[in-house]
Amino acid sequence: MQAGDWFDNDVTGERFTWLSTAEESGGALTRFRLDVKPGGFVSGEHIHPGSVESFTVRSGLLSFRLAGAVSELGPGMSSMVPAGVPHVWWNSADEPLSVEVEVSPAARTEEFLATWAGLGQWGKMNAKGMPNLLWLSLVAHEFSDTFAPVVPPFVRSVVVPSLAAVARLLGYHVTDAASHATGTAR
Repeated sequence: MQAGDWFDNDVTGERFTWLSTAEESGGALTRFRLDVKPGGFVSGEHIHPGSVESFTVRSGLLSFRLAGAVSELGPGMSSMVPAGVPHVWWNSADEPLSVEVEVSPAARTEEFLATWAGLGQWGKMNAKGMPNLLWLSLVAHEFSDTFAPVVPPFVRSVVVPSLAAVARLLGYHVTDAASHATGTAR
């Protein structure tokens, strides 16, 4: 991944364009522009176990639920999501949304987002932006240091690893999904 590289998730209506990468910052952060079509959304409520995620709206309206509280952010407005805090967002407006996002430390955010977008491009997501339970478990297990769905602790610690093992036995590989992330500026 290099600054200027991009990829889409047509299911969720997202385009990710890298402004600076983990490699360029020595892992300290990754920054990207997130362009979202009207009605676009992030797939589901989630947490970032060890990273802080910051959003600054450039244009459009970002609807946001952070730790259960719903708000809207317009141009010039920002929000910071502490590590481990549940959040979800969507574009509820009739116009495109453009947001600058920074994740610090970067962890494996770039690889995770490429994998997730690849699942969408590969046709492995439903209309709500969710893959089947085996793909979801495999990705959640593989990237547990970067991303976690909001589920009970027992599900995260026992069910997800068990289903991830089944997925691997059936031939699922996150690298296959990431290879389907389309688009690059290069």
